[in-house]
Amino acid sequence: MRKVKLTFFLVVVTFFTVENHLHSQLLTFYPFNSTIDTMDMSPGIKGPYYSYVGEYRKALSLLELDPTVRREHPLNTIDSSYLKGFQAQLAKKYILKKADNKQIMIFNENHGNSRHRLFVKSILEELYDLGYRSLGLEGLSRFPPGNEENLNSRGYEIVNPKLPFIGYTAEPQFGELIREALSIGYYVYSYERVQGDFEGEVNPYSERMLLTKDIQARNIVRKIFDKDPDAKTILYCGWGHCIESEQQWSHNYGKSKWMASFLKDLTGINPYTVNQALLSERFKFSPNPFYSLLEEERENLPGEGRGEPLVFVNEKGQGFNPNSYFSVDLYVYHPSTKYINGRPDWLTYQENHEIYPLSGLEIGGTSFPLKVIAQVAGEEKMAIPVDVMEVRNEQELISKALVLKEGRKYRVSIFSMEGKLKDFEVDIN
Repeated sequence: MRKVKLTFFLVVVTFFTVENHLHSQLLTFYPFNSTIDTMDMSPGIKGPYYSYVGEYRKALSLLELDPTVRREHPLNTIDSSYLKGFQAQLAKKYILKKADNKQIMIFNENHGNSRHRLFVKSILEELYDLGYRSLGLEGLSRFPPGNEENLNSRGYEIVNPKLPFIGYTAEPQFGELIREALSIGYYVYSYERVQGDFEGEVNPYSERMLLTKDIQARNIVRKIFDKDPDAKTILYCGWGHCIESEQQWSHNYGKSKWMASFLKDLTGINPYTVNQALLSERFKFSPNPFYSLLEEERENLPGEGRGEPLVFVNEKGQGFNPNSYFSVDLYVYHPSTKYINGRPDWLTYQENHEIYPLSGLEIGGTSFPLKVIAQVAGEEKMAIPVDVMEVRNEQELISKALVLKEGRKYRVSIFSMEGKLKDFEVDIN
């Protein structure tokens, strides 16, 4: 775990008013919490909205209302003794060993858990060194036409006001995942199914869902393996898309087959599948029955390992598999979150990142709450931010802080409910 350094920067601040239409467009994607509170949406859609604006606990709490998120078997004495045969290792180190002789790495996420994106971002450079050259993303839009090509040449993703929906990539850590991949040299692509992909449309919902997973796999083959059968690619997906098994509907999130299984059949390549969602913290409901046991194991580790994502491995080198219903190769355990300067600690553990407090700035003349949005200077006005947070009162203005990567300049925008907007530039050296 890196030491967190609280650094105050001398900033030359220039305030100016920006057009009202830009204000309204940005707040469409990154609204005030009170706006999200009143949105008439299902938990599965509303939860990610809270993650876009940095409300981690609210995002996970809402997503937990979906019973499929909590699916697991009860803990019993056999399971408890099974766990005793495993020792904790740093997840990153273990996964890199496994990835060396693989062609396809598949990581899943909880769509409201920004921490999952941060972990995959942290491993991209080492995976590139192992020969991986492309990153396929669930949720990356293929619209407007040419978006993929524009993304790869531009170097970052933007939010598109013309689209009728907001995608997962609008979340700041997802935006940073894409920036990092493109800066390293990855080709970033979408494998999502859109109308017109292949033939064979069907109407019943169950068959349509299976067809979607099949077409996702076929898009991956078309974009990657048809061009180079020996290519090495990383796939980043949601929830059960990494499941390799074919199970009864009641045990498999209501599906009999998922993208990873279709891809295995199409390519003959056995992917290495990593589930991050099952062994992550919860707020509203009790955690996965194994989670509290793993938390106890974590407390026994040396200081460096306590805040890091972990895997649990037995003497044969096999990863801990806490749920036989879902066939994946490895489960990553993410420790419970603590808060530093009002922000999740895992944001501050990133290498080459600094805490940037707002308390040194004079942001008077506006009423609370305030929306704070940090973007990379020089990028388009609708570029995915690197950090977003809401300041509810004077005390939070003193205690809260942005978390920004070193070596970049940033455009930080302050919004009020009244529609006022102030911008200033920050240089993190």
